[in-house]
Amino acid sequence: MAGRPRMFKKAFSGALTVEIGDVALRFESPAQFEFALGGRVGLPSSKVISLLAQPDDVLLREGEGMRQIEQRFVEVLSRSMETGSGVGAFLAELDSSMISQDHDWRSVIGGLNRLDASYEEYKRIAMVKYMQYLASRQEVVNAVYARRQMEREEQGAGPEASEAAPVREKMRDTMVFDVARFEPAERGEEELSRLPKGETIEIVLQSHQSFALLLAKHRFGISCDEGLHFIDDEGNDSLLHTGKNIVGREAGNDVPIDATYRDVSRKHLIIETDGAHVLRLTDISSLGTFVPPDFLDRTNV
Repeated sequence: MAGRPRMFKKAFSGALTVEIGDVALRFESPAQFEFALGGRVGLPSSKVISLLAQPDDVLLREGEGMRQIEQRFVEVLSRSMETGSGVGAFLAELDSSMISQDHDWRSVIGGLNRLDASYEEYKRIAMVKYMQYLASRQEVVNAVYARRQMEREEQGAGPEASEAAPVREKMRDTMVFDVARFEPAERGEEELSRLPKGETIEIVLQSHQSFALLLAKHRFGISCDEGLHFIDDEGNDSLLHTGKNIVGREAGNDVPIDATYRDVSRKHLIIETDGAHVLRLTDISSLGTFVPPDFLDRTNV
């Protein structure tokens, strides 16, 4: 059985050493650390089995609890990207019991919290990868719950016939389980791929080039024509200004989305541009941002 990460210690500036049991793993760069954490973003099979056995009301509370934690992480990540502030102080203030022990996440983040501000980049990477783990966990919860609801409907029981109906009614305004039912075919003829949450891709567009993207299940677009423009589903466009543009349902965003699109997050996507041809996309949403898969081959984090 693998040991738990016991401590992080400084090897030299820019590098990190982590001890797992009796083995010391050394990362020469944040990129190496990010690659290593990539194996921790999926849900362990034991947790999947556990979730399958949970009653509906437990699944609903599980989903709501993750949504609340994820929202706190999104707010911090968004603020750090807008202002250039770090995430280390936020991670240090977190109640450790809020961090899952799956994949030793509690130990990983706890170890980073013992390091000073010079390791901020490592801390941000850990936060982004943990957010991706939360997204994986929530997707499993959503899928299990949605499948049960579909089976009840097929049996003629109706979606509200479960023991969790009172809980579901209470949480209706904040839950996203029904939204998870949309099928990939509804995304349009072009197959799109989901951006990794919290990570950034860089796209260089040529003049008069455009591409489609989805915010959750809603189709929008970006075009390069005398500047970079965000185009809504009715054909209206917003000129993206140089620097960071926040897209989402919140009224104060640079690109506000119609508030009736409740599956679009309040702060859904950060678009940073040079005002001409280059843009960088960072998804900070609950239900995802989807782009042409070719763009993901040029991930720049």
